[in-house]
Amino acid sequence: MKRKHATVAVGPVLVVRQSKQNPRDAEWEECLEQFRAMLRVHGMDTRVLIRTDGGGLNAGQRDGLKQLIEKMPIRCAVVSDSVFARLLSSTFALFNRNLRSYSVAGLADAMAFLEVSGADNIRVHEALERMTTQLE
Repeated sequence: MKRKHATVAVGPVLVVRQSKQNPRDAEWEECLEQFRAMLRVHGMDTRVLIRTDGGGLNAGQRDGLKQLIEKMPIRCAVVSDSVFARLLSSTFALFNRNLRSYSVAGLADAMAFLEVSGADNIRVHEALERMTTQLE
């Protein structure tokens, strides 16, 4: 079955790839579990790169994320050409001063903001390509 949302860890970077649809609850819980595990290992050095085709989060998912990021304002970059996705990310930026939004063409700028370089940069790009093939 194709996914709406995929998550993978690359070093201290949680890479999230989302389709045009909201994640299923099980996919979202998987993402949050992986995020919490990364926080235990990397603490505030954890970074999140979200590449979305426009899907968002349902109300329950938004609330859970809000509660988590209020406590841990880690660096997060949302990459999308979707107006809806960028609007949603600007709402979360109210709770996390370390969140930035970028167009798809600005992926390199997002990676620079997250301070991802070298081998991790290559691995993140490979992960994004791999996860894109898994999406609906």
